[in-house]
Amino acid sequence: YQNSGAGAGTSSRVTWEGYKVITSATEAQAFAPGNFIAGSSWLGSTSFPFSLAWVTLVGELLGRLLLSLSSELSRLASLLTNFLDRSVAALSSLLVGLRQASPLVFAHLAGL
Repeated sequence: YQNSGAGAGTSSRVTWEGYKVITSATEAQAFAPGNFIAGSSWLGSTSFPFSLAWVTLVGELLGRLLLSLSSELSRLASLLTNFLDRSVAALSSLLVGLRQASPLVFAHLAGL
């Protein structure tokens, strides 16, 4: 539920009868440790600190946060790519102009 990254897409998954994509937190709750593996009946005996409610809440919040971060990082990468493309084009244009304006200036800059 709300997975992201490589392999997270659901379009290429199995088409077995009974398989379905989980689309809500309520539906996903059935597969949380407390419900799916009866975690409340045995996790306490492991001496490992846990809270079934906390696990569910944190999982849901982290899922939302990662989805949001992924979207923002994608947007920032696109903006940076556009900026760099424009910067390279402007620098290239400037160098062509300098070369045409004065071979001596270009030779001096190339030697820096």
